[in-house]
Amino acid sequence: ANHVSVVPTGVETAKFSAFSHHEARQKLGWTSEHKTLVTIGRLAKEKSFDVVIRAFARVQDEATRLVIIGGGDEKKNLEALASELGLQDRVEFAGLVPFDEVPIYLAASDLFVFASVTETQGLVTLEAMASGLPVAAVDASGTREAVSPDCSVLTEASDEALAAGIEQMLQRTDQDSARQAAQVRAKEF
Repeated sequence: ANHVSVVPTGVETAKFSAFSHHEARQKLGWTSEHKTLVTIGRLAKEKSFDVVIRAFARVQDEATRLVIIGGGDEKKNLEALASELGLQDRVEFAGLVPFDEVPIYLAASDLFVFASVTETQGLVTLEAMASGLPVAAVDASGTREAVSPDCSVLTEASDEALAAGIEQMLQRTDQDSARQAAQVRAKEF
């Protein structure tokens, strides 16, 4: 049994760190007054995007936005949930973004938020970190292995707990060092 090596899937960190935060925001036409949270994945029930949206609804700061990248059969339900919670102006469903544009969205954002507990490798989390994004996520195996306390907070799988984690990360006074720590951590993979 001691001849087994676990090789994590690598992330092309250079590709995900090609854009500065400012440059990426300009490319997307995002203004600087908004803090932008981003999440990525297939919009399926088991990915728990409803938890992300409900957590986001609890975030006190009106100047925050949430961008959801991905497509899938839950999209209509998630859009309905966002409207129901009065978030239609603050949540953007970006749909399926071409793979080579994903790093621009990540670099332009301020925080990566993730609630799925079905990830095995935490790949999207690593890609976000390679883009310099700190992380607020539900504590689950693939995600837990990817992050480090310098650049992330892991929470219980509830919208209250995730909202508190998001607030905690947005209020950190060392945003720049959290961004750097995320990139350093992603490079280890």
